[in-house]
Amino acid sequence: MAIPLFVPYPTLAFAPILLANQVGYLQENSPTIELKMGFMDHYQHILEGNEPGIVPLMSFVVRAYNRGAQPLVFSAVFNQVVHRIVAKKEISNLADLRGRVVMVNVFGGTSDLEARFVLRKAGVRLEEVSFVEAGADLEMAQLEALRRGEVDAIASSAPFWYVAEREGFHVLGDVSTHYAKWSPVVLAAERDWLTSQPSLPTNLRAIIQEAVNFLTTRPQEALSALAGVIPELTAEVGVPLIARMRSAWDTSISTEGLQAYVDEFAAEFHLRAPRVSELVASP
Repeated sequence: MAIPLFVPYPTLAFAPILLANQVGYLQENSPTIELKMGFMDHYQHILEGNEPGIVPLMSFVVRAYNRGAQPLVFSAVFNQVVHRIVAKKEISNLADLRGRVVMVNVFGGTSDLEARFVLRKAGVRLEEVSFVEAGADLEMAQLEALRRGEVDAIASSAPFWYVAEREGFHVLGDVSTHYAKWSPVVLAAERDWLTSQPSLPTNLRAIIQEAVNFLTTRPQEALSALAGVIPELTAEVGVPLIARMRSAWDTSISTEGLQAYVDEFAAEFHLRAPRVSELVASP
């Protein structure tokens, strides 16, 4: 039976996973690893041991821990902040978002966290902003809502924020000016289930690292493989973004980056913040 590996939505933060699927690396594992797009309503069930599978979001790991589950992180994927606040062309700074509508992917997720974090750093009280959710289409829904003028700003990840910037929208906020490293994208599973798959952590880390090497050393080929997988991704958009993001794709777990993300996420959403040592599998 294939092992399900989930990705919530195709963005560049998940590019190594998506690329590993496109070029056949996941299928070469024994047992086969099957990429599943979406299905976010399954993530908590997986991390609580009710379904088999691998979850890529640290936000769900923290929530599962708070529900008494035993999630285990066995690899990093993307060790950098993911989202930037992108606003209408007439809005030139974060303070101008007072009284405005900001769209995030889902409430209580990483885009929500990063939007709130940046606004606070700019001195904007969260009660001064109206937050709305993007719905099922997540990142693409955000970009389309901004294009149509339905919202004043979005919390957008690559390539979408870069595409928006090229269209004349303003990139206003970047968490990396405060935290150079967060670790929001990981590979995690329920501890007992993962223990029953002894070769999986090592094998999948190697697969993802191979995909990272492909992505960063052969960007044009990687972009060809990802064409049609990540919306709005073209060579013109992808080549400069890969050059900017290349150091963030890494399977090595940054204890500092992981703990910084866990602490901030838990504080924002009133959860207990576990120590990274409780969540990370031994190498």
